[in-house]
Amino acid sequence: MHNRRKVLRHLFGVDAKLSESGNPAVLDVRVVNLSTEGCCAETPGTLKVGGKHVLIIGWRAKEILAEVVVVWTDTQGRAGLRFHSVRQEDQATLRELCSTLEILPALRPPHRAA
Repeated sequence: MHNRRKVLRHLFGVDAKLSESGNPAVLDVRVVNLSTEGCCAETPGTLKVGGKHVLIIGWRAKEILAEVVVVWTDTQGRAGLRFHSVRQEDQATLRELCSTLEILPALRPPHRAA
């Protein structure tokens, strides 16, 4: 099978917030892998492919805020999210986080129990 990803995804496992663009309602999600171009999130419901959302990931007392587009979903509540835009001030933090996960995978938060 051909891997269509252009950048490496890193196992992560952190709680995050997801809301529809322009909507203050927030879903609690879990980011299970991450790259500088997108992530996979476990969601409590089904997201619509093509839907636009705002994702907030907390890391080291900072928040990474990104506009995302849903590129795929599955029946287990997972969704592939492509970063459409990342706040300018958060781009360096996102790159630092991905570099840290690549170099020191032991820093990943533990996977929560089901």
